[in-house]
Amino acid sequence: MSVRGRIPDDRRLQYLPQELFEDRECLDVGCNSGRLTFALVKKYRPKVMVGVDADEALIEQARRYKARCGDARARRVLSYFVEDFVERPCGREPYDTITCLSVTKWVQLTRGDEGVRALFRKAHAMLREDVCACGGRREFATGVLVLEPQPWKSYRRRARLTPQMKETYAGLQLRPDAFVACLL
Repeated sequence: MSVRGRIPDDRRLQYLPQELFEDRECLDVGCNSGRLTFALVKKYRPKVMVGVDADEALIEQARRYKARCGDARARRVLSYFVEDFVERPCGREPYDTITCLSVTKWVQLTRGDEGVRALFRKAHAMLREDVCACGGRREFATGVLVLEPQPWKSYRRRARLTPQMKETYAGLQLRPDAFVACLL
């Protein structure tokens, strides 16, 4: 299938405001096969877009998809890396926008409540925090985390994938509807 000139279809694009991405440095955590990451680049034209996923096979799919792209700009601004976001050191420059779409369930099922809290702390540490003097007053222009948690009811079925996930699921206390409180 050719990807030249096409923006991959994903209903989530309609809910993501252009100003979160256009001419900004962005990170997509848990980018999966990279198609949504690529769609964000094509539709919103960020300055930089980095996609990371812990699954090497998915990152290889993302890289192949990017290579088939006929858009030189998209190939230039988009990079994919195999990385466990929660475990990696915070050595990169800060990002204006970090997306974390449909990832929290997997982090929580493999790492428990503390794993998802660690994800939030890491994302916060990697967001840009600029202070600018505008007309004699200080304004804070901070980075943005775009989070799409999965509903709690979807956890049970996925928890059966491995005995470790099932055990972790049984001990979870933090529910997705309480994530906002963790982020404030």
